[in-house]
Amino acid sequence: MSKTNTSYYAILGILGFGPMSGYSIKMWVEEGVGYFWDIDYKQIYPTLKKFLDEELATFKIEKTGNRPESKIYTLTDKGFAELKNWLIKPIPPGKKSRNELMLKLFFGHHIPLRVNLAHLQRFKETTLASIKAIREIKDCLEKEEIKDASWHYRLTTVMNGELIHQASIDWCNKAAEHLLKLENGK
Repeated sequence: MSKTNTSYYAILGILGFGPMSGYSIKMWVEEGVGYFWDIDYKQIYPTLKKFLDEELATFKIEKTGNRPESKIYTLTDKGFAELKNWLIKPIPPGKKSRNELMLKLFFGHHIPLRVNLAHLQRFKETTLASIKAIREIKDCLEKEEIKDASWHYRLTTVMNGELIHQASIDWCNKAAEHLLKLENGK
């Protein structure tokens, strides 16, 4: 698995919350990052093995009651450093940039607030550029003389893009405001 696979970092980030088994990581996916980042469960154990090979994590065998033994994985200092290095990297623009932003914010407590705010600001800027492009498309559509069924359906998709992107801008503003309040102890 390549480190450029963001799921690698999603699993690393989940493990950054504390020691856990592969099954516990699966539960974190189902109840947390899975709402905005798709991780194939078949990736978890090969990724954990890769962490061990790269000395990003260690494990110990734990037995609880009548349950079978399980490996409990813990990030090493090297593992935390790898996570933090990924968290501070700018998010590449593209179709998945919003989801990667969500992933980095989910683990954002590991890095300084200013880095998270910079991620939000860059996302806001690219989203504003997208809104501008969408509005240009909308203007072109509105200038078309023939407004048949096809025109109306195309317009609905443009309206969707405009509204979703505007909601993202609103969210960026509220998220930054919320994080600043946290930083100021309010």
